Amino acid sequence: QPMRAWSVAIQLVTTRAFQTTKAFRPRALTPVFTTALSVSTTAADNMCKTTAISEGNPLLQSWAAQPFHLPPFEEINPGHFQPALEAAMEAHIADLEAIASCTDNDFDSILGAYDRAGSLYSKVGGVYGNYISSLNTPDMQEVQSAMAPILSRHRSKCYNIPGLFEKVTSMYDIREEMDNKGEWTAEQVRLAGRVYTAFVRMGVKLNEEEKKEYGDIQVELATLQTKFMQNILKDEETWEMVITAEDMAGCPEDLVAAARQAAVDRGHEGADEYVITLGRSLVEPFLTYSTRRDLRKKAFDAW
Repeated sequence: QPMRAWSVAIQLVTTRAFQTTKAFRPRALTPVFTTALSVSTTAADNMCKTTAISEGNPLLQSWAAQPFHLPPFEEINPGHFQPALEAAMEAHIADLEAIASCTDNDFDSILGAYDRAGSLYSKVGGVYGNYISSLNTPDMQEVQSAMAPILSRHRSKCYNIPGLFEKVTSMYDIREEMDNKGEWTAEQVRLAGRVYTAFVRMGVKLNEEEKKEYGDIQVELATLQTKFMQNILKDEETWEMVITAEDMAGCPEDLVAAARQAAVDRGHEGADEYVITLGRSLVEPFLTYSTRRDLRKKAFDAW
């Protein structure tokens, strides 16, 4: 299932939390999502099987008591992700298998349920996705490297559950008829087409040997993408451009203050030392406001 729009907001909150203190403790948070927090009935049933895991894992617990229902960042550590993702994947597959075995053949029982399936997976995955893009610690890298092929295999499995594609196809085949009768909205017709296309593009019509080959290719791509992401984050951590206050001509005061703080954080103790890194919060506004073309070019080339 696609990650919800609120994941972008979580990334912003997460990044700021990491920059605040070592034991990041965000306080005033902005409300960004609600619907993705509800766990489907099937997922909830599966969570009962993993009570021991969920009791000690903040990713699997309800966030209803948290400010604005946001994740409890101060309680989450890298070790929580793999067991949480495994429980979420199990619940996701159970959701999809329930659709495949359902005797009802109406829109809500098939495409509606498919759209709702994997809410726990989206909940955990949304936090995981933003951690791996903003926290480049050895522990998090280890988790990411281990989970990349597992998550890829899970994605492939979701499109190859026996009977599921047949259910999707049954909805796809009647979409024009239901549209002409006025019994489906334009959004329902569109969803039927998009879900069917997604299944086809994920190789559901391939033979078993081709499906295996396609899955192996996806795993390899996921592994390479993980290494690429980690290399990018490493570059952001190490590259820096040390400049002076005069060099920051044209930049707003908050950017100047942020560059000065970055210099202090990186051990530059000179009173007139400022640092621009490849982090978006520094390099993008510098490229926007700086009047120094030569320095903008240097930062842009590195970025």
